[in-house]
Amino acid sequence: MKKLIFILLLIINSACKTNNEKIEESNLISEITDTISKDIIQKNILDNGENFVFYKAYYFHANEDDIPEISEDEVVSKFKNINVKLSKDTISIDNVNSYYTIEKKDSKKFFIPKYLYSYYSKAYKDGFNIDVKDNVVYINLDIENNDKIPFVDYFMEAGDAVFMNNCLFLNFGKYIICFKKEENVKNLNREYCDLPFDFEEKNKLENSDKKKYLEFYPQIMGDKLFQIKKIISENTEDNPDEIYQINNGNIGFDSFIYCTYGDSDSQSLINIKNNKIIANEALGYAMPENKTYQSFIINKDLTINIYDIDYNSRLKKILEKYQIRQDGSIVKIK
Repeated sequence: MKKLIFILLLIINSACKTNNEKIEESNLISEITDTISKDIIQKNILDNGENFVFYKAYYFHANEDDIPEISEDEVVSKFKNINVKLSKDTISIDNVNSYYTIEKKDSKKFFIPKYLYSYYSKAYKDGFNIDVKDNVVYINLDIENNDKIPFVDYFMEAGDAVFMNNCLFLNFGKYIICFKKEENVKNLNREYCDLPFDFEEKNKLENSDKKKYLEFYPQIMGDKLFQIKKIISENTEDNPDEIYQINNGNIGFDSFIYCTYGDSDSQSLINIKNNKIIANEALGYAMPENKTYQSFIINKDLTINIYDIDYNSRLKKILEKYQIRQDGSIVKIK
């Protein structure tokens, strides 16, 4: 709107100008009009585009001494608030737009020098299970925007960003930041159990309303089930019968509740990062011959209430409270 007002003022004032001045102003008006047209076109295209939202930040540790200068919590907090939108040929990051094209290149020619090829091929595989050893598909910005903020902050040299498996990968320091289509993240979250996770409510629904139980307490299945059971068996003596993944807000690690049933029943919470258990806490326990059993609720703020419940009266009292911290540890609180 300001640009349009400026154009009108120039036209009004041009009546008092010399021919040369009028030519200069005409050229200026033409440039501004072209810019406005371009902005309008890009906006219209982006109105039909798709939102991409933060999914995961991954820091590939080259060795044991490789410690990030910026904590993962800071990175997650930063990128959760960044708005990304893509249409067929336009990308917008925090309302800054650029045209782009999708390109494909031999990975060894894309990740150069050689040590970057080794670094990124392993990082993408370990962090996102994406194979970039042979070829890489990427977004290439309109060259005039390569040095424009915020693109220059998050894109690789020459205005490139990896774009594979319907995911956009930005760079921030030595972190790789994954953005997914908003709808895909929503669908993915349906495979998680939203908080609060109330173990008593889960059991009640499982026995009374199977449809609601499957909606609110989906178990992990397929390859993920095999992978998590393998990690558990390698680090504990347990062989889980059920495993649930809770939605912890994508704070840099994955949280799972696993249940084992037999002569006694037990439930444990584990946090996993880079395929390693970084925290493990027993939450529930039951033996039929006892008068009481242990159950739990994991709350939205990632606190955990562990209860002692009487088999007959169903009365319960809090035994302990825990907190899942941002670094993945599980600590006892008052």
